[in-house]
Amino acid sequence: MLEKKLPDGSKKRLQEIKEIISRERRNYKTRPADEQAKWWAEYEADKESASRDKRVNRKGEQQDAASTLKRASVELDTLFTRTGVRLLLIACRSDILFTMPPYIFCDEGTEKFVNVALGKTTDQLARALEMWTIHGPSGLATAPTNAKQLINEVRSLVQAKLDDILATRYPAEPPSVTMNYKSYDAAIVATHGVRLVGWDVPMKNPGQLGMDNVRKMYNGLINQTVKWEIVPPPADGEDPGVAPSRKRQRRCDADKPRGPNIRTTGKAAATKEKGKGSSKPKRKRRKKGEDADDSSEEEDSGEDSDE
Repeated sequence: MLEKKLPDGSKKRLQEIKEIISRERRNYKTRPADEQAKWWAEYEADKESASRDKRVNRKGEQQDAASTLKRASVELDTLFTRTGVRLLLIACRSDILFTMPPYIFCDEGTEKFVNVALGKTTDQLARALEMWTIHGPSGLATAPTNAKQLINEVRSLVQAKLDDILATRYPAEPPSVTMNYKSYDAAIVATHGVRLVGWDVPMKNPGQLGMDNVRKMYNGLINQTVKWEIVPPPADGEDPGVAPSRKRQRRCDADKPRGPNIRTTGKAAATKEKGKGSSKPKRKRRKKGEDADDSSEEEDSGEDSDE
């Protein structure tokens, strides 16, 4: 309203605004009721906007956060004194350039509960929340140290998330399904009605992908940009979980009589002939005491044959 007669983008100085307010204040009550109501509505809207708009600089953000958390702590402390309500307040920054340290407010009993139930201190919990807000889910994950661990981790994440979506797809009795990268469309999508969204690299086993693609899929699985979802049913209401029947392609010579397989028949015959030609009579092994007797018998048999 004060900038109504000014060019676009220009504003009055603070001193000029003060002079206008002091000059118009005495005439405020003489203004029409509609105009007064309009002024109050604009004032309340500006006040509400100023309280919700993002601060213009880091110093303003830190001062706002400190004062707001201080007021909240006072209110929560008096609430605990009046009613005995136990609570835990953790506040942390959402930007790495914001230098505010984590803020923790809780009573002694709640702090002991966190130690026993979660196995962490309230400070560790606040630091974990800070890592989550700044870096996302990857801030809490323990990154693999080498290529083999990274590939195995991708396989494990894909399988674990597949088990979760199948438990949702079949709540009564979820089947045990192993991820099939080679026949993904037929064995996973068509059979069970679930699909992997965000997998924008070739559908191959992670061990067959390049390390850049493996690392990309790992980050996607951690940040949940790569995830499983249930395939929505088609318009006609047919359940997509039923695999369509596949007919075997008909041979071009299906109606023609075919003889025996030449390769198999020839190979079998050659093996049979080879076995016959190589067969030799087995020789009986002699003992030491039978050598002389056998030689004399051979001589007698030789004499008999000559006769």
